[in-house]
Amino acid sequence: MKPAAPARSLSPDTCLLVRLGDPADEDAQLFLEFLREKRITVCVTPTALAETTHLAETGDWPAREHADNALSLMAGAGFVLPRLETSAEEARVERIAAALRAKGFLPERERHDARILAETSLAGVRFLVTTDPHFMTDNQLLGLSLEALKLTPVCVVAPGQVVRAFSR
Repeated sequence: MKPAAPARSLSPDTCLLVRLGDPADEDAQLFLEFLREKRITVCVTPTALAETTHLAETGDWPAREHADNALSLMAGAGFVLPRLETSAEEARVERIAAALRAKGFLPERERHDARILAETSLAGVRFLVTTDPHFMTDNQLLGLSLEALKLTPVCVVAPGQVVRAFSR
């Protein structure tokens, strides 16, 4: 995965992606409108894309419909989908994700979320946006841990924090 993230970019986790696909979720729709207005690039990691695709194919209604809507959004302007190009990159993501779980940034059972965090860093994206409370962590310590691995530090934030940061 080549770090090529624009300065004004963020990565959503799967939960946020599915919420963005829910037309009845007013907060998510306002956030999506904000991203478009501010021309913030949404970098969807391979794991977040895979999880959203899985939900669109096998999830229960209404999650299935929301995930399908989210996939349609990703085909539009403002979304980029970096890929893991080699098996070596895939193995590196696994090692980083395991290290992040071992350091307690995410519970052991949150394997996919740890991968999303690792992929976000490898893509050079500095913000991972989520509404999942288990994802919230000590961003300073997380940044230092990622820098020690020679990776882009990532701040895990809620959508409201993004709005405040980019509105200044």
